Amino acid sequence: MSSLNATLQLLLPIRRQRLRRAESQLREATQTLTQQETALKKLWQEKETQQEQYRQEQEDFRRRLQEQAQSLDSLQQQRERTQRQIGRLRQQQQRGEDGEARCQQQQRQVADRRALLRQRQKAVEKLEFLLTLNQEP
Repeated sequence: MSSLNATLQLLLPIRRQRLRRAESQLREATQTLTQQETALKKLWQEKETQQEQYRQEQEDFRRRLQEQAQSLDSLQQQRERTQRQIGRLRQQQQRGEDGEARCQQQQRQVADRRALLRQRQKAVEKLEFLLTLNQEP
């Protein structure tokens, strides 16, 4: 019985250390996730702003077309600018989707770490319970 108690006394600090390490990793992962969520929100806001600018540019372009006849060169330049804007919007959207995927992956990792943390907490509680049983007269 004393060897079991000695073994439990040796294991308990190790389990506690692992628990503290897991808690620290969970805090870091949560902080990283929060930062990525903030960055993702910023990307989506920038995308919305650019889309609104794009819509406004389209409206301005239509208005100018109605007000005056433009030369072929002028139309070509506007088309190129519009295509560049569309390309930037697509890149922005892709970055947003990539960020969202990273965010979801991190959320899954945080959930996994929380589950691991719960398992370790239960193991520590079991060890503490066993220690109290061994100490009873």
